[in-house]
Amino acid sequence: MAQPVSSNAPAAVFEAFEEALEGEVTIGVPPTDTSLFALAAEAIVPSFFKVTVDRVMKGPTYPTWNYPFEVAIGAIRSVLYHQKAHQKELFQGVKPSERRAICLEKMGKARKRIDGGLEKNRYSKEGIHFEPVILERSGFPSVFKTNTEIDSLVDETGSLDMEWVSHKNSSENRVVLYFHGGAYCAMSPKTHRGITTVIARTAKCGVLAVNYRLAPEFPFPSALHDALISYIYLVKNLKVSPDRIILAGDSAGGGLTAALLHYIRDYGSTLDLPQPAAAAMLSPWLDLSSTSGSSWTDKTLPDYIPYFENTPPKEWWDPSRLYMDKVSLKHPLGSPLWGSWEGLPPILAHYGGLERLKSDGEMVVQLLQEQAREKNWTVEFFPGGCHVFHGFMTVSHEGRLGMEHIRRYMEEIWDKSVEKKIYGQGVRTVRVR
Repeated sequence: MAQPVSSNAPAAVFEAFEEALEGEVTIGVPPTDTSLFALAAEAIVPSFFKVTVDRVMKGPTYPTWNYPFEVAIGAIRSVLYHQKAHQKELFQGVKPSERRAICLEKMGKARKRIDGGLEKNRYSKEGIHFEPVILERSGFPSVFKTNTEIDSLVDETGSLDMEWVSHKNSSENRVVLYFHGGAYCAMSPKTHRGITTVIARTAKCGVLAVNYRLAPEFPFPSALHDALISYIYLVKNLKVSPDRIILAGDSAGGGLTAALLHYIRDYGSTLDLPQPAAAAMLSPWLDLSSTSGSSWTDKTLPDYIPYFENTPPKEWWDPSRLYMDKVSLKHPLGSPLWGSWEGLPPILAHYGGLERLKSDGEMVVQLLQEQAREKNWTVEFFPGGCHVFHGFMTVSHEGRLGMEHIRRYMEEIWDKSVEKKIYGQGVRTVRVR
């Protein structure tokens, strides 16, 4: 892979984000069925003391990491590693016939706890508005057509919930279709309001956040089917011009963004469905087989996503296996890294230099360099970034700078007269100074 081009970003870029970010960002608690008391005693409190002692004795983990950020990421890291150990204990000796019921019960409790807690959030900044949207899937019959075996896996029943996020200064002619992260098994538009509200305010657009179906209840390609319906809804029902729509998402939602791009390119003509204007992906999970490179098994990375002991993952409860179910982990509409990256609209992808998915970013750069017909893509690596560092923007320099680059990129897509500073820059390193 070609060496990234260094791009030092001015510290002044933070100033424009100070007001927009203040009091807005929620860092979601990862799903777990362990009691909060046990988590505090076994994971969060020890993590707090470890971070404090390590900073006193050794200094920050990375030069740009401040104390509040290290405490936050340390707590989430401890919870996820605690959860990983708890899963092994919970499922040890469980009969295959009993696995699904237990998994559904635990996952349901975890989701209820997360969303229930976030119901209490108050977005006090004036001008933010949330509006629920409910679509019946039966109103979009047989739109998912690949002429392959996965067509038979699509369930067209039930309703699809979405959420319009807008600001008083949002333009009706600018729309972001957003897919949240959560390993295809957790989270919702509510958990990601910290990101969607900032996009709506700073990019002056409307954001349609999709509450797509989650595994294990609804495995692949349920999430992609919902993503496709949401895009059709914008283009066909609301008559939004595709060249005014930007797809965006983080982690699994970033992978879903890429999968939808691939689907529209390959099958959109049968639905008279043009490609969107562009896509912005925040730490996108593009390889569900976790075999793209060494970062997946690197124990030294300080990211909060646990390292993998085996790649591809062998545990049946691993999120990638819960989502893909009986379909190959390298199916290109589930793991877009293993598909073709030719003929796609403009793309911006962000990865952290310290994150578990870094290898996905390095591999997608190689694919874009080899396959993209035109240089309409940008992949930016932030050396001090963890996984989806944008979600920590109130306490992370990389998070703030990343969100500013997202805003700038969207402005460049919607306003052709704006000088291109993010669009089409290829691969580069963005450093906080």
